Amino acid sequence: MADNAHSPAAGYTALVDGFRWAIPSRFNIAEACADRWAATDPDRTALIRYDDAGNTTAISFGSLKTDSDRLALALRRRGLGRGDRIAILLPQSVETVLAHFAAYKLGAIAVPLAALFGPDACPTD
Repeated sequence: MADNAHSPAAGYTALVDGFRWAIPSRFNIAEACADRWAATDPDRTALIRYDDAGNTTAISFGSLKTDSDRLALALRRRGLGRGDRIAILLPQSVETVLAHFAAYKLGAIAVPLAALFGPDACPTD
């Protein structure tokens, strides 16, 4: 029998019925998106930072790993860990990525916030 893994499905129902996610029992998105790359090609560009003057700076996978590891350690030393919620109120930036990766490395739950949400984004009580 021929391998049908890459052949078109007979229809939508057959496609849905035959689809299966390959989800490992343990998965860390920070490890998959930064640390694996840092282990094999640490100097490879992961992100490009643009400043207000139009200058660019390449951010490597090695740098992402190192900096997110440092932030994760700092958060751990302050008592944060698996299952804790970490609110992140930052504009789109390299630092935002680092904050998310650090939270994921701890097993914490990253809670992205935005100033556009208004006062409800940052309750004072």
